[in-house]
Amino acid sequence: MFRDKKITLVIPSYNESEGIKFVLQRVASFIDEVLVVDSSQDNTPEIARSMGATVIREERRGYGRAYKTGFLNVKGDIVVTADADGTYPIGENDLPRILNFFLDNNLDFLSASRFPMKFSREIMPYRRIFGNKFLTFMSNVLFRGGFRDILSGMWIFKKDVPYKLKLIDDGWSFSEEI
Repeated sequence: MFRDKKITLVIPSYNESEGIKFVLQRVASFIDEVLVVDSSQDNTPEIARSMGATVIREERRGYGRAYKTGFLNVKGDIVVTADADGTYPIGENDLPRILNFFLDNNLDFLSASRFPMKFSREIMPYRRIFGNKFLTFMSNVLFRGGFRDILSGMWIFKKDVPYKLKLIDDGWSFSEEI
């Protein structure tokens, strides 16, 4: 529980046996439920279960598809999402600050930015950082927005928000759609 709210973390995974352990070791202790939505062909589900996560098998592959399946299984009041690559602040030091901002401002939805976090080249190579910053810049030009991380897979929202949206994409473009 965090400020009397039950928190669910949803993580999509596909063959993330290397990354899932790294990510799950960093989950803040106040998170009540961790859902790993998996379509892997490796031992990612076994690793996730051994670390206390609930694994939901999703045969239909796709980034968006995994999130949609996860959202259908959420029991918490607030949903936090993160990829299984270790690039999102889901630990004790960072997540409370983000959740406090979300709750203090009575938000329904918040898209978090990975920047200005520092990453090792193994977690996020320079080409991915450059690509993200370029796409974010172009999105800001095209849509006159104030985006900081257009490709973010970390969102915080009230449980009922996905049901108010008409989410279509089952693939990688889900991040931009949501």
